Parts: sequence; structure tokens; C-alpha cells
Amino acid sequence: MKLFRFLGFAVLALIIATGTTAIAQKQQPRPFWGNAAGEVTFGNPGVCTTQPVQTLTSAKGQLTHLGNAMVTTTHCASADGLLALDGHATFTAANGDQVFASYTSHTTAPPPPLIVQEGELIITGGTGRFEHATGRVPFTVYVSPISPPSSDAKWPIRFVFAGTITY
Repeated sequence: MKLFRFLGFAVLALIIATGTTAIAQKQQPRPFWGNAAGEVTFGNPGVCTTQPVQTLTSAKGQLTHLGNAMVTTTHCASADGLLALDGHATFTAANGDQVFASYTSHTTAPPPPLIVQEGELIITGGTGRFEHATGRVPFTVYVSPISPPSSDAKWPIRFVFAGTITY
């Protein structure tokens, strides 16, 4: 009888330990915000088979959970230039950990003098501590067009991010 009672307590303890471990592993969404500034260039239009222009950005800034970070993005622009389609972003922390996201955005204020776009990043994972990251991060981007889009054009760009990440 004592053996059955002992086994019962052992099974109960195992169930409780497993349950508290699962609760401890469930991550809560955390604020993900910051800004970055850099430049946008225009890539090979052949990459965007159905759209006229591919844009590539490279920016540096400060982001929560990353500190000093590098942001790179690429997307195809719609024929009228008002939409960013099939966008992909990578945020790289100083230690090399990365956050990956996809996005779309739309122009809310066409030039001149600025192009203002709003969109939403959907975090799809990463590397290091962000391997299974998820989240949604609305953003606004400010672009200063200084010439027609061409392979040698470099336009100043600034991003503002404010959303959540779970990792």
C-alpha cells in the first residue's frame, strides 16, 4: 500500500513539475521599437518579374532587444510606386543574432518633399536567441527622393518601428 501511495505522489509531482515548466517556457510579447537611418538603392529590375523596381535598404539604428543594429530590407515596388510588395527584412544585432520578417507597406504621403510609407512587419524567426521569434511590428518609413530611381541612385531613408516580439 505504501508503494502505491509513493508512486501516486511521484506521478503527481512529475505532472506538477511538467506543467510549471511549460508555463515558464511560454513567452510573453515584449515591446519591440526603435529607429534606423540609412539609404535606399534600386536593384536589378529582373528580380521583380512582375514589377518595375526592386528596392534595397541598409540602415543602422537602435532597437530594443538588439541594441545597436543593422536593418536591411528588400521589396518590389508596385507599378505606380505606392506599394511595397513581397518585402523581406533582417535585423542584425551587434552580437550577430538576427530577426527575420516579411512586410508590405503603402504610401501615405507621396513626394515632394518626402515619401511616407506605413506598413507592418511579421516576424518569422531568426538566429541565436531569436530562433523561434514571432511578432508584429507596425512601422513608418520616411524616404527623401533626390533623383529618379536608377541603379546608382541613393536616397536617404529613416525607419520608425513600434510593435511586439516574442522570443
